[in-house]
Amino acid sequence: MSEPITLPPPGNEDLTARMETLLTQLSELTSQNHALQAEINDKRITDQLVDAARYLKIPESVITHDLPRYLTDFVLKDGKAVSKADETQEAMQVLKALQAQRTHWMPISCGGCDNEPLRPTRTAVNYAAEVERQCKEWFDN
Repeated sequence: MSEPITLPPPGNEDLTARMETLLTQLSELTSQNHALQAEINDKRITDQLVDAARYLKIPESVITHDLPRYLTDFVLKDGKAVSKADETQEAMQVLKALQAQRTHWMPISCGGCDNEPLRPTRTAVNYAAEVERQCKEWFDN
């Protein structure tokens, strides 16, 4: 069992100054700890949001640019990212609902009716020529 802490007798300024220094350090370390814990929680939430978005096949451009805006709408509860507004909804459910409202969050299509997708080109002239070539190939048979 440890011995009880005894306070120094009054008039000992050296010990009082040291105690104030230690209290200041404690305050600084506590604030740093809170900042680091918040950063770790933000990283965990971000990782879970990105994993859910990739599972839903949300385009990478949306994950990179739009998803960070929603970070403040989530908190960690039992290690899982849940909505602040309704803590019964996990990240996957929230992103699925958002995806239904935002058409640019839908998975990228690779062309319909077994047609090949447009090839990436660097200029508008090349793009127009590629569209014309595909139109002839698909519709002039």
